[in-house]
Amino acid sequence: VGLLLIGGLVGIILGPLGLYAVPLFIYESSLLAIDLGGAIIPIVLSIYLIRLKKLNIVALSVVVFIISVLTYVTTEFRPSLGIVSEFPFYLIPSFCALGLTLGIYRDNITSAVPFAYASTTLGVLIGADIVRIPQVLIGLEKARVEMDLPIAAGSIGGAGGLDLVF
Repeated sequence: VGLLLIGGLVGIILGPLGLYAVPLFIYESSLLAIDLGGAIIPIVLSIYLIRLKKLNIVALSVVVFIISVLTYVTTEFRPSLGIVSEFPFYLIPSFCALGLTLGIYRDNITSAVPFAYASTTLGVLIGADIVRIPQVLIGLEKARVEMDLPIAAGSIGGAGGLDLVF
């Protein structure tokens, strides 16, 4: 958890400088990266919690799928801003994960918290970022051409800040 908090705070400082994302690939003249504090650290923490608590993988997969669909439906890609969600819609995936988690782990609250964190984190990253990669790449390329830039860049998990994951 300390790594998660420190990673997020460092991202706020280094993100605007372009020093906080790991490049994944280049499409035409657009770079797609993965954010350290908004994706890599939360994914690593989720995997750690899944293994540590030996969470039910089938239940986790179902909840991650549900959260992914809800996140996709409650977010949209805006070329000038990236992937966004409006209030109160950005609360829907988290509250749904909470309800599903309490239903699954009502007798074991010590596993409920890691389950809720992992399912929400993975579901949001899949539903908001991973599924929208083609849309983001097309949007980046259009923005690059409109602004006459040599290269455009986008990031999975936010652009150096604390993404919807948190």
